[in-house]
Amino acid sequence: MFEFPSSTKVDRPFKIKELLKLINADKETRQESQNIESITMVNAISEQTTSLKPSKEVNEIYVLKITLLTEQTPYEFIRQLDRSIRFQVLFEIWHLYQVKYLMFYKGLGDKIAQYRLFETEWQTENLKPIEIVKDLTELYKLMLSSIANFNFRVNEPLRDWFDRFNEVEALQKEFKKIEEQMKTEIQPKKKFELNDKLREIYKKIEERK
Repeated sequence: MFEFPSSTKVDRPFKIKELLKLINADKETRQESQNIESITMVNAISEQTTSLKPSKEVNEIYVLKITLLTEQTPYEFIRQLDRSIRFQVLFEIWHLYQVKYLMFYKGLGDKIAQYRLFETEWQTENLKPIEIVKDLTELYKLMLSSIANFNFRVNEPLRDWFDRFNEVEALQKEFKKIEEQMKTEIQPKKKFELNDKLREIYKKIEERK
């Protein structure tokens, strides 16, 4: 992911039992948590630690490192923990020498609204310098786009990016469905029609990316 400034370093461990109590975990979530070896807040990214201005959408970003005993990711535990934190959170999920990154796109209104979880594949750690950003929202956008592998347009609001991502994803699913139809279609005329549809959808995908 990114190499965050040393000024953001925290390295504060948490007791899993205390977190389970905090989120009022049910039986399923407690069972999931048995695969967690440790949880540590490794970075607290804020105006105080970076001089980047906050916003209503992004007032602070925590980086939490979760080390697992196996590759089985405790998604429900992570979802509930994220929902209990009134900041944006980047999760580093570790197992042995592999890591994957998770982040919810969420709104911080009167109630925390989790709209979608984005995650990477398992990978070896490859830290990159952070691009120059003007505020915490831009940094959050950088994290989201890196995990989702879907770039923001210039000055694009978070919600517009999210809607565009969902639109492109739906178009890609439709494209694959028609591709499968073409494989079994035997009528030449119908194949041409399907091929035309594919060209249309592909054009829409490229326009929305």
